[in-house]
Amino acid sequence: MSSIPKFEQYVNMCRNAAHAYSKKYGVEYDELEGQAFLIYVEALPKWEPHKATFSTFLTWRLKTLGDYCKTEKRASIGKKPKQDEVARAKKEGRKPPQTMARADWDNEMMGTIPGREEHPGLAKLLQKAACAVSADAYEVLKWVLHRRWDGRKQGNPSVITARRVFGYEWEWPRDRVDVAWAELSKLYNGGGFAAL
Repeated sequence: MSSIPKFEQYVNMCRNAAHAYSKKYGVEYDELEGQAFLIYVEALPKWEPHKATFSTFLTWRLKTLGDYCKTEKRASIGKKPKQDEVARAKKEGRKPPQTMARADWDNEMMGTIPGREEHPGLAKLLQKAACAVSADAYEVLKWVLHRRWDGRKQGNPSVITARRVFGYEWEWPRDRVDVAWAELSKLYNGGGFAAL
């Protein structure tokens, strides 16, 4: 039977992951460090030594910090920062946290390419599509046309990528994404986009 992994051996791994995600998403380091330590504690009873080393298992578990950051970012939309957060940021010489509008969150988390939305042909197509498709299909179409899938190292948008994005970041159920995707596919394959 293997021994229980000691916290001292993995504290730097937790801190490094917290630091990386803090830089990537702009979430407070202290908050992410605490979350990483919690992940370590929760990983202990779930670790199966015959399947992987603890460091490998913990590395995979720490990747959930990204989901935590996205949830925190989503929760901060429209909320004003607390006064103690503003004061602490000023004291530390950092820029104080700002209220994040939905458009800012879209640009940051969904990877909108600046300037793409202003293209007149794209705006005209979206305006016509708003009348021709459901609201869900319209959101998926905007995601495709604004190339928000582009940063995911993929040549073309796919329903699988759409499920991930709208499932994780927008919290849509899988069947909702599938219905919207099928509606757009039917419109595209039937030549409906040419008629728009």
